[in-house]
Amino acid sequence: MMKFRCTVCNYIYDEAKEGREFSILADDWTCPVCNALKIAFVPLAEDREKIPSKQKTVSDVLVEQMAEWGINYVFGIPGTSSLGLVEAIRKNTRIKYYQVRHEQTAAFMASAYGKLTGNIAACLTVAGPGAVNLATGLYDAKLDHAPVLAITGLVKRQLIGPGSFQEIDQHSFFEPICVFNKILMSEDQTTRLITLAIKHALVDRGVSHISVPNDLQKLPHEADVLPMQGRIPNRNILQCDHLIKDAASVINNAKRPVIISGFGAIGQGIKLLQLAEKISSPIATTFRGKGVIDEDNELYVGSHGTIGSTAAAKLVRESDLLIVIGSSFSDMTQIPQKRIIQIDIDPMMIAKNYPVEVGLWGNSAELIPKLTEAEKRMHLEPL
Repeated sequence: MMKFRCTVCNYIYDEAKEGREFSILADDWTCPVCNALKIAFVPLAEDREKIPSKQKTVSDVLVEQMAEWGINYVFGIPGTSSLGLVEAIRKNTRIKYYQVRHEQTAAFMASAYGKLTGNIAACLTVAGPGAVNLATGLYDAKLDHAPVLAITGLVKRQLIGPGSFQEIDQHSFFEPICVFNKILMSEDQTTRLITLAIKHALVDRGVSHISVPNDLQKLPHEADVLPMQGRIPNRNILQCDHLIKDAASVINNAKRPVIISGFGAIGQGIKLLQLAEKISSPIATTFRGKGVIDEDNELYVGSHGTIGSTAAAKLVRESDLLIVIGSSFSDMTQIPQKRIIQIDIDPMMIAKNYPVEVGLWGNSAELIPKLTEAEKRMHLEPL
């Protein structure tokens, strides 16, 4: 039996407990916690070929733990200081390894995978020059809040400090990029550190980095992998009814509201349209939010920003209220200072540039329907 993790809130669907296979659930089935669509779930664990204990190394245990927590893909370039890890991936049937021509490409691939799926992938390189080549792709993940696990080889432990071939201070190099950054120095740390790294990447939506010394990778080690269930918090966040009613009241009193949908509303197109139809509001998107609804829909007016549509620019300019959902208020989007209702999963994005009438911190999958339900007026004046 398998387990599946919701990439929005981290709810885990356990087929053994539910008594029903995930694959036979209806296509319109949604997460019972956050209302995310079925496609937002990724597989966690299934039956796998186990490596005999007498042959296990630190790398084997580390890679098994990665697979247990849902990492299916590793992108990278093999080399002397990472061969123990590469060999462990070769032996593991759950993880696929993709060799690239440049480490930067590996980091960008892991970043893109995180953005598009909400799940975490890994990039793997050698120590020194291979590690620093990850920087541009990892900064891309950092700035777009994509979960990524970066694993780098490191010189042998006894050579850290005195100086060695291709040795740099990798810990300090990765510190400004990462939400979690550690060096694996002991066999006993293996499962704990790698699960903490994945947990931070998923919960904090950023880059986690682990350096693994070359000598440690090949040491014999036996440890049970740790299941994800019970070890990761649920990210479903809601606001009290009082704030939702306040937001609905502001919308009810507006004459020309406009919805601006960002990447944070991806997958919520049907709910977004229900709100827009109820309040007779056009929908503009940020550039990353394109595709949130069918662009042939009559309520869609294009993207807003530097190279956006003239229709979106005009409607936003003439609006008396903006309902901004899942947008980081990038300077490229050029959202003006107006009366704003804002919904975002990241509390630091709310009122980032301007004060808001009501800020709703939480999942758009939950808050959009609640806001729609709280609305009183069915139609406003024509657009």
